[in-house]
This record gives sequence, structure tokens and C-alpha cells, in this order.
Amino acid sequence: MNKWISITVAVILTVGVVANGVLYFQANSDLKDAQSRISVLEGDFDTLEGDVVLLENGVSMLEGHFSAMQGDLTSLEGDVSSLEGDLTSLEGDVSSLEGDLTSLDNKVSGVEDNVSAISGEVSSLSGDVSTIQNDISALEAHNRAVMDIVTMVEPSVVYIETNLYSGSGVIVTNDGWVLTNLHVLEDAEWAIVETMDGTVYDAAETYWYSLYFDAALIKIDTPYSNFPTAKIGVSDDVTIGEEVVAIGYPLGLPGRVTVTTGIVSAVRNLWGNEWIQTDATVNHGNSGGPLINLRGEVIGINTWGFTDDYVGEGITNLNFAIPIDDLKSLIGEVTS
Repeated sequence: MNKWISITVAVILTVGVVANGVLYFQANSDLKDAQSRISVLEGDFDTLEGDVVLLENGVSMLEGHFSAMQGDLTSLEGDVSSLEGDLTSLEGDVSSLEGDLTSLDNKVSGVEDNVSAISGEVSSLSGDVSTIQNDISALEAHNRAVMDIVTMVEPSVVYIETNLYSGSGVIVTNDGWVLTNLHVLEDAEWAIVETMDGTVYDAAETYWYSLYFDAALIKIDTPYSNFPTAKIGVSDDVTIGEEVVAIGYPLGLPGRVTVTTGIVSAVRNLWGNEWIQTDATVNHGNSGGPLINLRGEVIGINTWGFTDDYVGEGITNLNFAIPIDDLKSLIGEVTS
């Protein structure tokens, strides 16, 4: 065989062997790498299997949680339904409350109307109270006026006693002339006069009287000339309804004078004479006492009153006084 062919073949074989060896070692290395990778893959697979188990457990837990969540969702749906019911009930309560509020508004309006009415009544009552207070003030002023009149006139009013009768009188002059009724003195054998301070005086045996009226004048028997006197008024301008005061010693009662008040009820002409009719109480013993106006002036001499003896039935406060104007001429004639 050709030498160079042999060498060539030998070279080729040598290269082939070397190449095979290289390839063997390379394949063996690759095999080992593959085996290593397979081992790794087997470990990864084992790990993956563990992870799959864990995942399956997680899925199972998740399924449990999902079931629990579904239960919670069902419960929540029940709660929502209950809440919707509560909301419906609340809406009903709100509607009822709105009705109650409307009713309350109406009641409040009614109360406000009542309060307004009460306020009006209170205002009216305040006005009434003011009126009452004014009336009380006027009454107090009137009472003070009456007391002032009594204080002013009382010292001039005297008590007269005779062996037949007792009555009252009023001093009209400083030296002690007393104006009274004729029937107090008529047919008497003696007379005494007692003044407000309790002093008792004899009276003169002679008295002067009117031919036309039940009136007389008698002198206190004393040289004393400083007696308190009453102020003589005017009876011609007496008006119906005018307030008057009667002062005297009814029934001869001891002590200070008795004071009664009333009004002029009428001015009447009876049995040819004019009389001042009054409802100021006049009883036996008041005869001859003064009838006073609210200026403290004598406008009449109390003389008589109707009693059961006249008509046989109850009579009250029907009393008469002689107008003072009718007695002024007698007073002037006797005392001048």
C-alpha cells in the first residue's frame, strides 16, 4: 500500500480516535451535566410537588375561606335585608314623627294662641288692677276726706238731754247758740248740753223756734264765748246722688258721736215743706244733728225718718233733713 496512503489512513484513524475520545468525553460531560440537571430538576420537581401540596392546601384553605365568605355574604345579605326592614321601619317612624311634629306644631300654635289670649287677659287684668288701685286710692282719699270732715265738724256737735227726750244739736255761734229740732226741746222742763270733751252745761230756760219748721235754737248757759262752730253751707245747690255725712248721738249712747254716710236720695216737698231725703242712717237721738256735705258744710238738720210705725212694714234708710237755707233766717234773727 502506498506509504502516504497509510500515513493518511493512520492520521485519519488517529484523528477519528481522538475525535471520538473528545466526543466521548464531551458526551460524558454533557451526560453528567444532564444528570445533574435532572437531579436539580428532580429536586425542583420535589420542591414543586411540595409547592403543589402547599398550593393545594392553600386552595383548600382558600375554598374554606371562600365558603366562609359566602356564609358571611349570605349573613350580610340577611343583615342588609334586616337593615332594609329597619330602614323601612325608620321611614315609618320618621313619617309618624313628622305627623307628631305637625300635631305638635298645631298644639304649639294653639298654645301660642292661648298664651296670646292669656297675655290679653293679663293686660286686661292689669288694667282692671290699675282701675281697682285707682278706685282704692279714690276710696282711701274719700275715707280720708270723710275723716277730715268728721275731725272738723265733730267738736261743734253736742248731745242734748231733757226730762222728756234726748237728741243732738250743732253749735252755730262762738258764744254757744245750738241749732236743734223743736221736738227735742218742746215741753221740756230742763235741758243740758254736753260737748265733745265731756263738759256738761245747763241750757237757758228759753229757746227760740221756727213757726214753720221743726227747728229751734237754745243757748248754752255760760259766759264762755269760744265754742267751736260748724260752717253753714248752701242747701239750694244740693244735687241728687251727692255724698253726705250724718253726725249725732243716736239713742243717747254715751261717748263720741256716731257718723253715718250716704247720698242725697231726693229733694221732696212733703206737707208743704221741702226736705232733703238721704239714705245716711238717722235714728232716734240723731234728731237735731247736722247733715254735712263733703266740704264739711252743714246743709241740713236731721229730723226724722220713716219707720215701721208709719207703714207697718220694713223701712230702711228713708230719712229726712230740714234744708239749712230754710233755717238761716231763724239763725240770723236769734243770734244777731
